[in-house]
Amino acid sequence: MNEFRKLLESAEQGCAEAQYMLAECYFSGEGVKEDLQEALGWMLKAAEQGHAEAQYMLAECYFSGEGVKEDLQEALGWMLKAAEQGHAEAQYMLANCYDCGVGVEKNMQKALRWMLKSAEQGCAEAQYMLAECYFSGEGVKEDLQEPLGWMLKAAEQGYAEAQYMLAECYFSGEGVKEDLQEALGWMLKAAEQGHAEAQYMLANCYFSGVGVEKNMQKALRWMLKAAEQGHAEAQYMLAVCYLVGVGVEKNIQEALGWMLKAAEQGSANAQSTVGDFLYEGKYMEKNPEKAFKWFLKAAKQEHAVGQRGHTHAQYRVGCCFYNGEVVEKDLREALKWFFKAAEQGHADAQYHVGWYFYNGEVVEENLQEALKWFLKAAEQGHAEAQHEVGYYFYDVKKDLQEALKWFFKAAEQGHAEAQYRIGCYYLNNKDYELAKRWLRKSADQFNFDAVQILYDVFGENVDHIWE
Repeated sequence: MNEFRKLLESAEQGCAEAQYMLAECYFSGEGVKEDLQEALGWMLKAAEQGHAEAQYMLAECYFSGEGVKEDLQEALGWMLKAAEQGHAEAQYMLANCYDCGVGVEKNMQKALRWMLKSAEQGCAEAQYMLAECYFSGEGVKEDLQEPLGWMLKAAEQGYAEAQYMLAECYFSGEGVKEDLQEALGWMLKAAEQGHAEAQYMLANCYFSGVGVEKNMQKALRWMLKAAEQGHAEAQYMLAVCYLVGVGVEKNIQEALGWMLKAAEQGSANAQSTVGDFLYEGKYMEKNPEKAFKWFLKAAKQEHAVGQRGHTHAQYRVGCCFYNGEVVEKDLREALKWFFKAAEQGHADAQYHVGWYFYNGEVVEENLQEALKWFLKAAEQGHAEAQHEVGYYFYDVKKDLQEALKWFFKAAEQGHAEAQYRIGCYYLNNKDYELAKRWLRKSADQFNFDAVQILYDVFGENVDHIWE
């Protein structure tokens, strides 16, 4: 109590530092009953005497409306006073205001000037922000070397976001020589501070054995930490682990819990998976209407990495419109979604787009355009598309060898019509054993033409396949 009285006396005599310290006591309730109004009174006295920290704290109060009516202009006035006295945090906050246009007209040059002042005084947030500007070329000439120095300074001060970004640079070799161990070192530092994305990335490293020995338990530990912080993709991966029993005992309820959390937070992978479950009635009660809503959410997502929506979900939405399932049948709308997925490499969607051009459905018939899309799907191993490509070379180009190449690819995947065509080829070439072998494969899949030939030519009774 004697200490408090001394502080009070000093403050009443006009000592700015004492006034500031007294304000802090009233803010925190240290040695005295907490009193926000009393705190603000003493903070104002110290600030008016030019105490930089008091000016900064007063600005924060006006920004947040803590104890006073929120007043952006008053906040900026005090922030500027503190910044002009060299207060690093105030300089950083002022830089943010100019960067975002908060309370002032957006001005990147002023933002950079205050950012640099703050960074040079060792403010880790400003150092990181400055590095980001150099990386992106925002307000300054893009430079990969300059930002790394600032990023390193912030990282060495323990700024988790800088540690994570530095790890990313060493992973990718952006601006530095690629160094997996250096990357993992910084990633671990960020992860240990609770940086969710770093925890997720570290988990992936342990899952796949990138730079570390594969360790499922460590992978799951870091994945769980990220998931518990609300990292949607970590929640999705954790759900998958519980779903299939990877590293943990299989637990469908636990899997569904994490999958729904991830979906509700915007993971397109999770949204698409939940859509599949609802559509198929697998693990969840069948509900095509709800399934469509989840597919649509995932389909519309623009991913940070540049993916223009979730391709599987786009394909599913396309199928709903094509079949008139849950929504009114709309072939044009279906094509729109098939095309979105096809452009991103979804084989089933590419095959469907091919059929639109082949049949002239809502687009002008165009055999070359159809072949283009069939070929894209076929090269990804799509059996139906491989058969269509084969048939094009057989029927249009009269190129038997090229046709057979594609028929064989489809037939080896179990495509009955392709198996039938290969059987007919061998039959025409009087290789009866190979003909029977491929025709039987086709007949076993209920291809009536293959059944007929086996009966008519070889006298084989294939009644067993109808049983």
